[in-house]
Amino acid sequence: MTPPSRLLLTACLLSMSAALSAGAEKAAAAAEVVPAPKATTPAPQIAQVEPRIWSCEFKSVALSGVPMRFLVVLPPGVEPTSAPLPVIYFLHGRGRHERTLLENPLTRERVLATKCAVVLPRGRDGWYVNSPMTPTDRYADYVDEVMTLAEKHFPVSRAAAQRALGGWSMGGYGAMYTACRRSADFAAVASLIGILDFPRLQIAEVGQNYAVPLRFGIDPPFWNTVNPRLLLPRLQAVPLFVAYADHASERQMNEAFLADAKALKMSVEIMRLSGGHTFPMVEQSLPAAFDFLESKILKSSSR
Repeated sequence: MTPPSRLLLTACLLSMSAALSAGAEKAAAAAEVVPAPKATTPAPQIAQVEPRIWSCEFKSVALSGVPMRFLVVLPPGVEPTSAPLPVIYFLHGRGRHERTLLENPLTRERVLATKCAVVLPRGRDGWYVNSPMTPTDRYADYVDEVMTLAEKHFPVSRAAAQRALGGWSMGGYGAMYTACRRSADFAAVASLIGILDFPRLQIAEVGQNYAVPLRFGIDPPFWNTVNPRLLLPRLQAVPLFVAYADHASERQMNEAFLADAKALKMSVEIMRLSGGHTFPMVEQSLPAAFDFLESKILKSSSR
């Protein structure tokens, strides 16, 4: 027979084991009902930086949390809580920024004169494309992100008939490429000294090539998928404005783009400038570009 003391010890051990098991089960059950913390995106920081000019700073989801910013210019008497207005999104050129058009007296005057809302995104050196070389550089998605935030926090229309897009140089490329990606979302598009047949292999004509940045990769078949000239049939229903300079390195690109547009019987307003790839060409052509874009989206809002 087992001694009484040993029986007592065994009973105590069994009791302790049961208690520990029950405690573990309760802890596991408690752990199951506690929700895991969710990742949150900080709310954008919106501030008025000048009369009629607002800033939206945010951590871009498309760019993996990189701090970004866009400006919104509103007509006199319009506030962020006002009714939606026709909107012009305008993309800056390489080496420039979202403030460029507002820092230059000539272009500032025309931007402030419009009856539309104007959205000026910071584009850095992103070319407004998703880079195949750097997975975190998704600048095409970033453009879409800017539009979503602008529509959420400012009085800008979500209707394609009241939405226009433009840009100069790199931004002219970005405007045409974005419109090709989202051809049903814009009533008109404008390019000023834009790089429109790009990226592409070099051609024989001297002085008419533009080095392809590494962010586009080194694969010409991929280049073809982001070249606005090759995507031009997508824009057959969209009125275009193209301003280009006769002594600029992208002159032949624009002429090739326009020749294809003519062959497709597309509606294009053309402005040929005398000069090179310089900001004075933007100063000269911006008023006509804004006139063109306004004529397409303001008439819709007055119906």
